[in-house]
Amino acid sequence: MNDPTEANALFSLCGEETGRAVPVMSVKGTTGHTLGAAGAIEAIVTALSVAGDCVPPTTGFSVPDPACPVNVVVEAKMNYPQKVALSNSLGFGGHNASLAISPYRA
Repeated sequence: MNDPTEANALFSLCGEETGRAVPVMSVKGTTGHTLGAAGAIEAIVTALSVAGDCVPPTTGFSVPDPACPVNVVVEAKMNYPQKVALSNSLGFGGHNASLAISPYRA
């Protein structure tokens, strides 16, 4: 239920064509569900991804959901220079937050 909702939010933000092309990843397959630390870990991984111009793979992803036609990064990191990345944290009870992270340019 959450994945189609997140995909639709991405399409609303970026448009459907861009939303289908933008690389998407999740760290939960690597870390497990860390409950209260999940948002902080996701934000750190997103910041490192932006700094390194890459998107890490989604561990444990095997079968795409036809209701979520997004570009999930699998198997290996994707080199992808980013102007901005979103770190979304969606919690139980409707606690939701999004961070937009962009590279620091001196």
